[in-house]
Amino acid sequence: MATIRDNPFELPKLRVSFGFENDTRFLGFDDNVAGTYLSHQLPSRAHWTIPDLPTEPIVTPLQVHYPHFSTSAVHSGIVDCVAFYGDQILSRACHDNVIVLWRIEGFSSDGPPPAPSTAPTLQNVVPTSNEDPGRLTRSAFVPATSPICPAQYTRLLEFHTPSCGPQFFMRFKLHHVPGQNPVLAFCNAAGNIFFWDLKRLTVYRDIIGTLRDARRDKSKVVQLPNWLKPVVPRQRSDAVGRFRNAGSDRDSTASGQTGHVEGTDFSPETLESWASRYSLEDPQEPLRAHKTESSSANFVGRQAAWSPGGECV
Repeated sequence: MATIRDNPFELPKLRVSFGFENDTRFLGFDDNVAGTYLSHQLPSRAHWTIPDLPTEPIVTPLQVHYPHFSTSAVHSGIVDCVAFYGDQILSRACHDNVIVLWRIEGFSSDGPPPAPSTAPTLQNVVPTSNEDPGRLTRSAFVPATSPICPAQYTRLLEFHTPSCGPQFFMRFKLHHVPGQNPVLAFCNAAGNIFFWDLKRLTVYRDIIGTLRDARRDKSKVVQLPNWLKPVVPRQRSDAVGRFRNAGSDRDSTASGQTGHVEGTDFSPETLESWASRYSLEDPQEPLRAHKTESSSANFVGRQAAWSPGGECV
């Protein structure tokens, strides 16, 4: 890691270096909002604490060899993209066809940074069997699992990225700036660009919680955002050629209930469609994209990027 804060026209000054355990397949990195923690992509996933950097040039840079967290359990392939989302982490690996949102248990960027001496080493973790999580995950934040904290990391969500196949070096991009909804973008190997508005996930959770509340006053209107549109049932013809609805659905767009819900229930098709895009209940069920842009040209998307204001991708 080098800095150029002193003079933009002089060569960067090396301040600190990080060890990769003799693995030269370095694919990229990301730092969190506070600039205190650094993550990198390799076949495993590692997480360092950045020490206080010297302000004057030094002959020998600081060296941080052991990360405070590393795991190869989140993905089965080579991790080629990783990003912080607050204190949570987004990552993707080849062959998976998903982007995973997960968190390190016990980690908070608001707390004091752990000392370098607390970073777990190979000698500190002695697995008892092949099934021992210590073979795959080492953490300074939860050094050992317990009934109170049975895991060192937790998978929170998956985002479905179909048609990627065995492609390497396909990188997503999260647009996350103050005052705007965080939006995740990714382009697959068929020229399709997928978008997920992460703000919608919590809004949907709150709306479904309200609808499921048995104590709520069902005479009051529940407002729906314009992106939560009930499914219009397909029509089918009967024996004499007349068309009729495939099922009764009072919450269809034709019923005029698109903007709000009164006391009626939604159809199974509507609930299934919503859950497939916005539900937080099953971390193993990948969420479909909230919006997809398709290109007439068949190309492999290697990386998505946002303009600073989020107007362009």
